[in-house]
Amino acid sequence: MNVDANNIINIEEYKLLTIREFRMMRRIMTLEKSKTDMTIGSIKKKNNSQGNIETTTEAEATLDKIQRIEDGLTRVTEAKRKSRENMIKLGFSKRELELKEKQEEYKNIENIINNIDRYDLIDFINNAEILYKSKEEINDILDYINVILFNKAKDEYLYTNCIQIVENTKKRLKQNANYDMSIDNMLFNIWEEIN
Repeated sequence: MNVDANNIINIEEYKLLTIREFRMMRRIMTLEKSKTDMTIGSIKKKNNSQGNIETTTEAEATLDKIQRIEDGLTRVTEAKRKSRENMIKLGFSKRELELKEKQEEYKNIENIINNIDRYDLIDFINNAEILYKSKEEINDILDYINVILFNKAKDEYLYTNCIQIVENTKKRLKQNANYDMSIDNMLFNIWEEIN
């Protein structure tokens, strides 16, 4: 196997681990927001000896489920760290790796915007969680969202109003408005405009 093949394998492994890490964090957030003590694990139906159908529901403590996902997340994070070290040894710069990681985030944001009409409001906000965690890069992300909206506005006029909503959010953030409330306001208004 040559060096280029190793690079491709390492890049794909790193991307997979990044996606897995993102999905695990999203599952944890969903469970934390559910505010229930128990989570249904499975529902099974079977015939009993009298010919009736019995339904068995297995539940587990939500905290136990969160801890199990966090254990898995720790293993994925460690694997990602090792993969990153291997890629640096093969000649990748740290900046290249950061850019590849950001590329995955931008793809997720694009997917969220492109499918906004398929989400209910709660799912839209949950899927847009990355915006709440990206305070340092929020201006770049908002610019990217506007590029996506501009491209969509060519086909559907509704999206032009969304561009103005994003611009208003940028102004609020520059005026030191509450970050989370500004993002909430933007997401609510964009979702309402499209739906």
